Amino acid sequence: MSMIRPINMGQRVPYRAPERLSIEQALQWTFVNECAGIDFDQFGACEFDRVGIDPLWRAAKMKILGTMVQGGGSNPPAHDAQIIASYVETLPDEFGGRRMALQVVELTRARKAPEWGQGVHGLRAR
Repeated sequence: MSMIRPINMGQRVPYRAPERLSIEQALQWTFVNECAGIDFDQFGACEFDRVGIDPLWRAAKMKILGTMVQGGGSNPPAHDAQIIASYVETLPDEFGGRRMALQVVELTRARKAPEWGQGVHGLRAR
């Protein structure tokens, strides 16, 4: 008996709407779950790339030399997580710039939020 059942062409598949996340949840997904990071490199992360050298060619040459081909490692963050991280990375100076970006990432990874107005008494409306 086969475990694969035929697809019924007349059957409708229910549509699943994209999940809506708050900003805090999106930041936690980006920096905690996907382990995305911010990089203030103005020239891009290409300083270790060698023009015209294919990584597969390099791995084959390492194998010929008797060197152990490096394995394991980790997966890069999801594309959407990299987009969110790039927005945090490029915060304008009027919103705190790089210092605020670093603080956002640190607080998000610690799953904390700043306590705004702590120690402020007697605020008056202007």
